[in-house]
Amino acid sequence: MTTYAATILDVAERQIANELRLTHKQTVLAIVLTGIVVFAIVSYFGWTKVYENPARVFWDGIANDLATSQVIRQINEQSTGTTLSETIRLNLSGGDLAQANTTLTNLGSSISTETIGTPYADYVKYTDIIDKAHNQKVIPLSLRSLIGVWVKHSPGTLKSPLTHLLGQSILGVVPTAYIPEPQRQALMVLAHKAFKPDLSTVSTRTINGKRAYVYRVKISAVNYAEFVSTFCSDEGFGRPAFLRPGNFSAGSTYDLQFSINPQSHEILQINYGHGHVENYSGYGVPTSITIPTHTSK
Repeated sequence: MTTYAATILDVAERQIANELRLTHKQTVLAIVLTGIVVFAIVSYFGWTKVYENPARVFWDGIANDLATSQVIRQINEQSTGTTLSETIRLNLSGGDLAQANTTLTNLGSSISTETIGTPYADYVKYTDIIDKAHNQKVIPLSLRSLIGVWVKHSPGTLKSPLTHLLGQSILGVVPTAYIPEPQRQALMVLAHKAFKPDLSTVSTRTINGKRAYVYRVKISAVNYAEFVSTFCSDEGFGRPAFLRPGNFSAGSTYDLQFSINPQSHEILQINYGHGHVENYSGYGVPTSITIPTHTSK
């Protein structure tokens, strides 16, 4: 009996020990699962309430344009009888180059060009010419000979860095360049004075397959001139005369519409109104641009 009782007790002790270990494992598992759930909830609300906060998204969108070396800008503009379509690729990483493919259409006739911009010169060629007067098919010989021929505009024929394609490509409504952190912070102080987003009317829509916050933005002409003028000075363009704050009245403003991706905090589109829309993509994506080696004399 004593041996049998001991066996019973031993089995009971092992069973209790197994149950305790199982309970411990279940407790640990429950704690881990609870932690995962809490982390997921906190991350979700942190993402949506903090990272995707409309105010943060807007100002990060402005700041990101001041901290990138590559971007693609697609410009579409329509007015009575005339359509402009232009794609500009900007690469400020190692070469400071810009490439623009432009098509201007007017009443059935169109001219397409390609331009390569460097800090020192622009290279331009006609890529296509359609003349309505010749049934949109036959190009006059005088025009046909121009297609595919690169022409170089030397610094002597360009009045300032801002007349280069490169300078014009950098100066979108929000300038694009990689600005070192101290200067960028100073520029963002000026940007806060220049751009006034209406955060009470932010809406959400899809632009080019991406979710976007859409902002109504009022721009103060005087403060914007100071913002861009300081940017130009930082980039070595000097302070352009046409951007002097004194050239603008104190109450002068412009109304634009900005669309910014709340996940990447990158500008997707700027709508100027009056048929002018610019789409942005390719932030930070290297773009290969080749400078022409043979040009027309």
